[in-house]
Amino acid sequence: MSIEVPRGVHPQEDNLARTQDLAARLATIDPLLDNLSLFFGINKPSESLPPGQLIREMTLEDWRIRYEKGIVGPALGSRIGFWNRKKPLTDQAFGFNGKYNVREDISPNNFFATRNSIPPTLIDPAILNAIVEAFVDSFDANRADVICMDSTYEKANEPIQSLYMLWLDEDAPYPIAGEDFRLRADHPPPSHSEPWLGGTRYIWPEHEPRAWLGLDPEESGDGG
Repeated sequence: MSIEVPRGVHPQEDNLARTQDLAARLATIDPLLDNLSLFFGINKPSESLPPGQLIREMTLEDWRIRYEKGIVGPALGSRIGFWNRKKPLTDQAFGFNGKYNVREDISPNNFFATRNSIPPTLIDPAILNAIVEAFVDSFDANRADVICMDSTYEKANEPIQSLYMLWLDEDAPYPIAGEDFRLRADHPPPSHSEPWLGGTRYIWPEHEPRAWLGLDPEESGDGG
């Protein structure tokens, strides 16, 4: 899963507010998405911040220590990771990576994406829709993708990825197959499209994630 938001530098107050809003929205979706905390995988935390600090408990000073006074570096291009810290590191672990304050002249766009595979209990259209909607609303996203990775067939040492859902806001152009890294050249066209979240959502039912668990996609419905 990935979400794109417009590039640009924002005050840290806005970045913290948007992240805490996202955490609050995700917590209402499923218990696995509650208790989101900072994850310091690549970047070690500043000594001034407690490890695994809950997003909802961060103050603006904590945030500034993280991005302006800590070892992560200046605010531009700052990365963040957070995960559901109260869950064991099993198939219930669930996390996101993201970027803040990417300048207009730097590519790629700001983004948030799942750190690892989505836990099976969350692979339901209604839940995936709610997660995407939370990101779109909190960060004013202009694109969202839900992708199934077929690791049983590899090409150029990479698993084949197939879009299950693509959402674009009203101003975002439809990606060109083969030129967009999330839409391979031989990807089939969507089966249907519909208005959603002020834009258009495209669906590939044949790539519905529950099918990859050996379940009938129709059992879960379309999730609204």
